[in-house]
This record gives sequence, structure tokens and C-alpha cells, in this order.
Amino acid sequence: MRPNSSIIPVDEETLIDNKDESEDEVLKCDRRLLVIVPQMTNQQLEGWGATVSCRPIAGLYELPPVYCTTIVCTRELPETLETLWLRLLSRGSMQRKAIADLLKLETNHPLRPVALQQL
Repeated sequence: MRPNSSIIPVDEETLIDNKDESEDEVLKCDRRLLVIVPQMTNQQLEGWGATVSCRPIAGLYELPPVYCTTIVCTRELPETLETLWLRLLSRGSMQRKAIADLLKLETNHPLRPVALQQL
């Protein structure tokens, strides 16, 4: 994952300024609902019509375009700093591992105090 990338790309072009943009341009914006779950079975994913995301990150599934929804399965996410916040929302061994990863961060890392406060 690139240093400044995110699971769902956000940039200036997706921001909406109702004063300056026409209604057609607003409809082109990529707005997605994220559903964050610890895990889902293949049967559940198939039932929703979910497919593996085209983004190169394990644990992401896209629902049909009409729903504009991405499912994030926290147990399938790679164990990286970029996914730490989401892995903290998991449960069981995945959450314990994420907490251990958080505690291993340097004390001056900006994520550490904020995340510890939320726990």
C-alpha cells in the first residue's frame, strides 16, 4: 500500500461544493458505504452478491454497484499499520493482535495515544 493511500481513495475531486458543481457532477462522485464486520461466510457474501474488491487488499468485498457499498472483513485484513484502526474493531485473537501491534508503536507515534484513549 502506498504511504498516502487509503482503503477507499479520497481526493479533492470527490469533495462536493454545491455552489460550484452541477447536479450531474455530484452524481459522479464516488460515495461508498463501508460495512465493517469481523467476518462473513462465503454463503453470506454470495447472498449479498458481493465480489472480491479490485483493490489489492484482502478482506474487501464490493456489493453490486446499485448499493455503492464495500464490506470490510476485519479478520481478513493484512496486519499492517494502515489497517490497524480497522483491526482494532475486530474481536477475539485478531483484536488482541491489533492491540499488541498498537502497544508496540513508539510512544510518540500519533496513532498510539488516540487509539489507546478509545480503548
